[in-house]
Amino acid sequence: MACRTIPPKGSFRYATFVAGHHKFDRIFVRLGVYNLDVPNLHTSQHHNIFKIYQYGSGSQRRRNDIALLELSTEAKLNEHVQPACVNREEHITGQYGVAVGWGFTEDDEVSSTLKAARMPVSLDSGSFCAGNTNGTTVCNGDSGGGLHVKRGDTWYVVGITSFTAVRDTNRYVCRTDSYAAFTNVATFAPWIQSIAELNSTVEKGSAAIRGGDQVAD
Repeated sequence: MACRTIPPKGSFRYATFVAGHHKFDRIFVRLGVYNLDVPNLHTSQHHNIFKIYQYGSGSQRRRNDIALLELSTEAKLNEHVQPACVNREEHITGQYGVAVGWGFTEDDEVSSTLKAARMPVSLDSGSFCAGNTNGTTVCNGDSGGGLHVKRGDTWYVVGITSFTAVRDTNRYVCRTDSYAAFTNVATFAPWIQSIAELNSTVEKGSAAIRGGDQVAD
């Protein structure tokens, strides 16, 4: 499960963009991690969860598949933990994004190092489809990770990995020749703003990087 941080009014105390179907009874947030097998205490940050926000109620929560996590301690920005913007551009079909995660590799094994895959957005709505049919896609273990689009010199989080198609031979493992579904961040941007109490100036089509309207990897 990957996450991002949102600062309310300039203070980095929010981690956000985890898939809403995750169980939250035993979770924490660790930032600045690249290799899960070789934790680097000099670059990583460990944060407990103060509060969890989920969109909607009952069955809506699973369908919306998004949650915000408020950290109990402030996250620190450095060369390993950097910000990206909350996307507000709803129609992103045809754009290319980069998905990240520690999910299954082509060898059906969990990756110990953070992987990235570039993929096009094919359909967009409350959720959208993205991916390649050549095996370059997200898989088991990538759920909750972000899909990022770079515009100019700025990265935007446009989607959250939600689910993939499953194999005919093993319904517990993803198909690598099929598209994956992502939660569309733009659809929930007003809710994210209300939770995080964002007070920045909003530019047309995006969230400006001013006064705390940021999301950090």
